[in-house]
Amino acid sequence: MSAVGEPPAASDLNVDPWPRQLTSGDNTFAVFQPQYESWDQGRLSGRAAVAVENRVAPQPTYGVLWFTARTEVDKETRMVTLEDLTISKTDFPTAPDGGATYVAALRQTLAGQPLTIALDRLQAELELERVEEPRRIVEVKNDPPRIIVSQEPVLLVRIDGQPVLRQVAGTGLLRVINTRVLLLFDQSAGQYYCWLMNRWVAAPQLEGPWAGVAEPPAALETAKAAATQSGQVDLLDNPDPDLKQLLQTGAVPALYVSTVPAELIVLKGQPALAPIAATNILEVTNTDADLFLSTPDQAYYVLLSGRWFRAPSLQGPWASVVSGQLPGDFARIPESHPKGAVLASVPGTPQARQAVIANDIPQTATISRGAATLAVQYDGSPALKPIEGTPLQSVVNASVPVIRVDASASYALQNGVWFVATSPAGPWAVATSVPSVIYTIPVSSPLHYVTYAYVYGATPEWCTRATPRAISARWWRRDQWWSTAPAMSTRRGWAPSGIRRR
Repeated sequence: MSAVGEPPAASDLNVDPWPRQLTSGDNTFAVFQPQYESWDQGRLSGRAAVAVENRVAPQPTYGVLWFTARTEVDKETRMVTLEDLTISKTDFPTAPDGGATYVAALRQTLAGQPLTIALDRLQAELELERVEEPRRIVEVKNDPPRIIVSQEPVLLVRIDGQPVLRQVAGTGLLRVINTRVLLLFDQSAGQYYCWLMNRWVAAPQLEGPWAGVAEPPAALETAKAAATQSGQVDLLDNPDPDLKQLLQTGAVPALYVSTVPAELIVLKGQPALAPIAATNILEVTNTDADLFLSTPDQAYYVLLSGRWFRAPSLQGPWASVVSGQLPGDFARIPESHPKGAVLASVPGTPQARQAVIANDIPQTATISRGAATLAVQYDGSPALKPIEGTPLQSVVNASVPVIRVDASASYALQNGVWFVATSPAGPWAVATSVPSVIYTIPVSSPLHYVTYAYVYGATPEWCTRATPRAISARWWRRDQWWSTAPAMSTRRGWAPSGIRRR
C-alpha cells in the first residue's frame, strides 16, 4: 500500500478530528476519542485517555478521565455539543500529585471550550460499544512459548505451524511457504536447505544438525532468484552483530527451526549476575533480555513481550507467572535502574497503570484514498469458510484477512487499513466505514484481531484509520493470542500476550 502527497490538517479531514488539543499554561493536553458508556435523557457518560506534554518532561504523561455531560444536538449540522461537562474521576498514575494540577487545568479549559462530537460518529460508537461488550476481558491461555536459552550466538527460524510445501517452478525443489525465510526441501536427496546471509546451510531434518554446503546444487540459486523477485522472502542478510561476525569467519551458528511460537534468549557465556539495590533480585547483565534471578526462591524470571515466565534453571521448564505470583521485589526496582522499564509490566505499579492507559490510545494515520491500493493473493480460488457465531464468511486462503459480509460486500484489512469490494475478487478501494457486524467476530476466531482496527473519519480524498497500540504486533494462533515486538523478526520469535478490550 502506498500514499502520495501530504495529508491535510486534521481540521480539513473532517469536522470531528481527534485527538483534541487543549492548552493551559505550559501544558498541552491531547484528549483522545472518548469511549462512551451511556447516552440517556440527554446525559452522555464515558471516559477518555489524555496525554499531557510540557517543556520540562521529555515524555508524555498519560492519564484517563471519566466524565458526564449534558448534550445539545444540532440535527442540521449533525453535531453534538457537550455542555456542563463534569469530570467525575481521573487517574494519572505517575503524576507527582496524582494529577490534581492537570485536572484543575482541564476543568477550567473545558468550561470555556466545550467539546463537540459528530452525531453520526457518536451513534456509531455507541452501537459498537453495545456490539463489543465494552470492558470485556479477552480470555487467553497462559501456556509459555518454546523458550530457547543459548550461551553462544544462535539463530531462530519460525514456521507458522507444520511446514506447507509448494513446488518451485523450474526446479525439483519444494519451498516452505509458511515462513518468510528461504527454506527449501529437496525430496530426491532428503535434504533441507536454508539461505543464511551469504551461504547455504543444509540439514537432513528441520531439527538439524545444520551445516554449511560446500557445493550447493544449481537449482538452489534458481529458487533464490525467484523468491527474491517475488519480494516475499527474508534472506537473513542483516543478522545481529555477533552472528554476522561469526558468519564472516566462515563458521555456521546453531540454527533452531520452530513450528510453534518461540522466544530466543542469548547470553554471552555463563550468566553474569549483579544485585539490584534494595531488592533480593539479581540482574543477568550479559544478555539483552530482561532476565533476572530471584534469590529467595532461587528461580529465574524473564519478561517476554509483556509477560513474565519462571523456571528453576535456564534450561527450564518455563511456566507462566500468573497475576499475583510475581515476587514483590520486582515492584521495588528503581525506575532509574537500567532495567527500570520492566516496571511497566509489574502489576500494581504506577508505571503499569500508565502503560495500560497509553496502550488504550489508538495509533492513527491519514492515507490517500486514491493512492492506497490492495492486491490480494489467493492460494488457488478464494475458499470461503463461515465465521462461527456470525453471518460472516472468511477467505481462508488469502494473503490478508478477507471477510465476506454478504453477496455484494467484502472487506479486507492490510496494515490497519480497511478495504472494500463487491466480491473477494476485487477490485478493492479504501473503506470509509466498516459494518458493525464485523465487530461481533468472537475471540475464538482466528480473525478476532481485525476487530481492533477502525475507520475514524473520511473525506472524498483522505481517510483516517486507527488501531490500538495493544495489537500492533499480536496474532491469534492456536486458540490464544501471541505477541512480538513491532518488528516481527524471525530472530525474536513470539510469546503469548493478554489483550484488554476497549
